[in-house]
Amino acid sequence: MTSLQLETVLTPYGPVSDVHVLTRWPGGTPQDCRLLEENSVPTPQGRLVALYDPEDVRRSSGKSFSLYPNGMWRSLELQSQTTVNTPLGDMPAEWLAWHEKGSLKRILLRKGKLSGYWTEQDERRLATELSLNLHGQSVNAKVQGLRFHASGMLESVTFWPGENLRIATPLGPLPVRFGCAFYENGNLRSCEPARPVHVPTPLGDLAAYDSTASAICGDVNSLCFDEKGTVYGLATVACTLRWQADGRQQSIAPRMEKDQLTMLRTVVVPLRLTFMSDGLVQMDDGQQVLLAPAREISVGPFVALPDMRPGN
Repeated sequence: MTSLQLETVLTPYGPVSDVHVLTRWPGGTPQDCRLLEENSVPTPQGRLVALYDPEDVRRSSGKSFSLYPNGMWRSLELQSQTTVNTPLGDMPAEWLAWHEKGSLKRILLRKGKLSGYWTEQDERRLATELSLNLHGQSVNAKVQGLRFHASGMLESVTFWPGENLRIATPLGPLPVRFGCAFYENGNLRSCEPARPVHVPTPLGDLAAYDSTASAICGDVNSLCFDEKGTVYGLATVACTLRWQADGRQQSIAPRMEKDQLTMLRTVVVPLRLTFMSDGLVQMDDGQQVLLAPAREISVGPFVALPDMRPGN
């Protein structure tokens, strides 16, 4: 049996010894690395104990940390939840990532891997409620993770499923779930409505709601604003759009399809709209993307009919 080759890896914050290098960058510098014994490593957030023993029903990562080509810390998985310093103050984390110049990029408060032995409900029971300042808004919620701009300003927050909050938006307070994201100046970039909300658009007021949204990451959400606070994108399950093109009637609406997870029920796939600066509307139903001038589009209701096929 061949013994593993261990080496010392250099970072701007100090060396890390007894490292098993799993992969390397094209130039030969270490990329993904693993530790086999307890080791306190020097990081931009101070000395932290990297993951060395993943034998846990909820922890199954094959690597302890990764580095950028210049040796700067890229990400680090911790052996256990540890309090670390962030631009929003000290908070618990099990995984961290950094920008290439060393500023904190993202933290996950918990990083358990879901499986038949460990469910989302099991993981959520470990979550603790945090008090956060979201660019002047004080909220209390169970948080999965936070992302920061390189400047240290909050970029996004991901909430646990089941959390519903009222968040200040350019349209006033709205019920939000799963997550919200911010521009570097603190203005809201996007949020995930917790229920259908009517918002102003170039097509008139539309009910914004993504019935297929998940809480995987709060970076990207279905209701989007530009930096001036105008709605420029949304998902909807409530309308059909019609217009004339080349003398023919065109239309697009949310689609009905089998639930891809269970294949046992029919679900509504939202219609995703982007309102472009040249007056065009981009319409995406998940199978086709169409463009039409906003002034030529009429809006009608969409009614999701039950699936009457045999066996449904």
